[in-house]
Amino acid sequence: MANSGMSNSGPSLATALEATVNFLDPLPEERQVHAKCIQQLETIVKQVGIEWEIQAFGSAMNGFLSRGADLDVSCFKKNNPDQDSQLSVQELKYRILPLLRTQPSFKVTQEIWSARVPIIRLRFLNIIDVDLSCHNPQALQNTHLLRAYAELSPLVRQLVLCVKFWAKGQGVCGAPKGYLSSYSFSLMVIYFLQVDQQLPCLPVEDFGPWGPVRPLHYEWICRTSLSELLFRFFSFYAQAFSWGAEVVSIRVGRRKLGSDPDFLNLPGRQAQRLHVEDPFLPRNLNCVLSTDKEEHLRTCMQQAFLTINSNAVPQVFLEADPQKWLRQPDTKRAIGLWRNPIQQQMLPTPDYETQEMAQMLPYPAVRPQVSRLNARSKPFQAPAEPTSRTIEMRFEESRANAIEDSKIRAVTEPRITVTDDSASKTATPGIKAIEEAKVLPTNGNNIRAFQDQKTEQEQSAKEPAAGAVRYHLHVGLQGFT
Repeated sequence: MANSGMSNSGPSLATALEATVNFLDPLPEERQVHAKCIQQLETIVKQVGIEWEIQAFGSAMNGFLSRGADLDVSCFKKNNPDQDSQLSVQELKYRILPLLRTQPSFKVTQEIWSARVPIIRLRFLNIIDVDLSCHNPQALQNTHLLRAYAELSPLVRQLVLCVKFWAKGQGVCGAPKGYLSSYSFSLMVIYFLQVDQQLPCLPVEDFGPWGPVRPLHYEWICRTSLSELLFRFFSFYAQAFSWGAEVVSIRVGRRKLGSDPDFLNLPGRQAQRLHVEDPFLPRNLNCVLSTDKEEHLRTCMQQAFLTINSNAVPQVFLEADPQKWLRQPDTKRAIGLWRNPIQQQMLPTPDYETQEMAQMLPYPAVRPQVSRLNARSKPFQAPAEPTSRTIEMRFEESRANAIEDSKIRAVTEPRITVTDDSASKTATPGIKAIEEAKVLPTNGNNIRAFQDQKTEQEQSAKEPAAGAVRYHLHVGLQGFT
């Protein structure tokens, strides 16, 4: 790979990937929403029978969770380990769905009964999308297998996240669009690491629906950087991989063609197509990939290889601004960006201490200090603007304002009191009420303006006519009236 140092026009690939990984780390609030959702679903299925259980799978459990990801959940009875689509439809449609419709926290957005794995698509608290399946043990096996790979090294998780982020940014990911699923891209990354970096091949028979069936003793030491691994990944699939004959198989973990006896049960193995084997099922994951989309995917991989080889950075990795994401995200500041008052009442304010947060979750969390690259490394230095205030100065000012805001909000509880001649009530300051009151939302930058504006309005206000509505802003902060 060409020199990965800082270029004059922007960050290097290493810097861009570091910012991307930090950008993709889920917020603590997201993990807590997942935990709340699983808890409520478990309460619902227990109404069907005490032997019923709920378990998350997919990215929420396999170590590859990224910010904004959906939640995949399966309900099941432990005494029924086999996957049966007809039974799943009956259980979901006639036993689970009626209970879900009575829950205000859940909104049923879609019912998919004809799929290989029938699901009910939900929206929880109007925040996250949830796919609920039933008696889906193979998905749980996949989850435990991928999690074991993710725990071998932080580099595994980081490379998977970067490749999936690239695929989504390029528009070459998603079965509904005729492309491979994100799960298939995870398998492609693990297979590449197995054949290129000697990542151990974990026996699939060691994993059951409830986890590893025996203690695992594997280790892997990789001294290759993340940027070099990404370059080698694209180089492998653009040049070395036998496209149309070789099989991506983390079950085998070695380079073999579809004609090999190891793949006798793989559907379509003789076709000149990209073959991605499901490690647990006799299923070729190229079944969702159309021929024209496969050619487009291959072209995009070749272009990514050429871009990095020319010492440039693929455009998708420049979306996470290094100026912001080379530092640890200010998660406390992010609360107000995605929580509305109803959500705040249903979800307690999270504890931002990593260890305590991990103990609160019903599933193991990937520790940020393990999964993240050096979050305190020096940020990308952009060229100074021809003004006295550089980007770095403005960035530091915005961070200081964020800290000031959080301190003020901690001791401030704004209320709007609406009074008329016949009724009186106190309401949470919603957007409409604030607009009608002709006041600005409270934050660290304008709370002083609040006081000045309120004082000016009180001095110039005239006695309201009978029946008129009067608005008063009460701020519970010492020194404010």
